[in-house]
Parts: sequence; C-alpha cells; structure tokens
Amino acid sequence: HVLVIDDEPEVRQALRVMLEAVGWRVSVAGDAAEAQAVWHGGLRPDAIVVDYRLRGELTGAQVVEALRAAGC
Repeated sequence: HVLVIDDEPEVRQALRVMLEAVGWRVSVAGDAAEAQAVWHGGLRPDAIVVDYRLRGELTGAQVVEALRAAGC
C-alpha cells in the first residue's frame, strides 16, 4: 500500500495510475490533514510518496514530521 501526498490533483492521479499498474494499492491525499485521515482510517501504507513543495503552510518534509508526531 502506497500513500501519495500531493497538492496537484493531476499529479496524484498520474501517480495512482502508474503505481496501480504495477500492482500497488494506492491512497491519495492533498495535504497533511487528508494524509492523517487516511492513516487513522486504518490504512497503514508501506510507503509514502510526498511532494516536497506542497502549497500551503507545510512542506513535504513537515508533512512527514506531522504524521510522525501524530503517531502515524
């Protein structure tokens, strides 16, 4: 299972299609809050692909730190 975090819907969709084509189950999120919702919804990803230059208040690295701080 892969969690894709990107603020661009087209990028999220493209990554989903590519990853699913090679057999991965994929969840997507547009920001840290959506990523936490996926995680707390019971889907534990094996890998996270995150856009380093997310628009908004948090960078990709800060999103990863926020997920860790939330127990994800």
